[in-house]
Amino acid sequence: MAWKKVEANTGVDVWNFETDKELEGEFVRKEEKIGPNNSNMYYFLVGSGADQEEVAIWGGTVLDSRLVEVQHGTRVKIVYLGKQTSKRGNQFKNYDVFVDTEPLPF
Repeated sequence: MAWKKVEANTGVDVWNFETDKELEGEFVRKEEKIGPNNSNMYYFLVGSGADQEEVAIWGGTVLDSRLVEVQHGTRVKIVYLGKQTSKRGNQFKNYDVFVDTEPLPF
């Protein structure tokens, strides 16, 4: 018998904030308890027209707290601010999160 390890595969690209500091797109959905750390995974549609694609980002303390109120279909801009140190001396990835206040046209 041969064993193959099964890992989470979302079928979409995971955004890398180390190379692309900003993500701008429409929030599509959220999955919870993904991977070995039981993290959240957020999905966005980026681009426009024929170039539109779905990408995912891993959640974390900062992103989870900032995205908790974002509704499906909302346009979001996430800016990676880099690694910072908390008052307790722990390092974390910090982000600014903006939501579009104008409704999407239907």
